Amino acid sequence: MGSLLDLWTTRYDEMKAIIVAIPSLAEQTTIANFLDRKTAQIDQAISIKEKQ
Repeated sequence: MGSLLDLWTTRYDEMKAIIVAIPSLAEQTTIANFLDRKTAQIDQAISIKEKQ
């Protein structure tokens, strides 16, 4: 956690120890498709509200 407190003084040795989870390409695609559908639904709802 200390490496996140002051990013400007964080050294490469500290940064390379941070673990980042990266989903598989298939999972990334599934997530992107889900977000595309939900965004379209939100856009449609906004459009309906603006017409009211």
